[in-house]
Amino acid sequence: MENESEIIKSVHEGKKDAYEVIVKKYMKKAYFIALGFVENQQDAMDLSQDAFIKAYRSLTKFDTTKEFFPETILLRYFQGFSYSEISDILDCPIGTVMSRLYYAKKKLCKKLEGVLK
Repeated sequence: MENESEIIKSVHEGKKDAYEVIVKKYMKKAYFIALGFVENQQDAMDLSQDAFIKAYRSLTKFDTTKEFFPETILLRYFQGFSYSEISDILDCPIGTVMSRLYYAKKKLCKKLEGVLK
């Protein structure tokens, strides 16, 4: 299976069906993360679907050549890697991993404030 960067490149090249691979890979985990926030099954389903739609619409802004916080989030929360494993995968210090996750969670909480109220 292609990695996420290769799939995103395929979507950029007009292969819209390629995004389905990402959705299928992460939809259960996204649902359960959303369920932890809203504690309602239907709201969690809606929230996770909205997240995938927004992510798809934002793919044109995604630069597969740059490091980004979502990569760290995916490795930690969707693929279950430890800080040490992420550090090895991304070839960066554990402190950088911790910092990226901290700021990514902070940014996510700020964005969710309006949605959850």
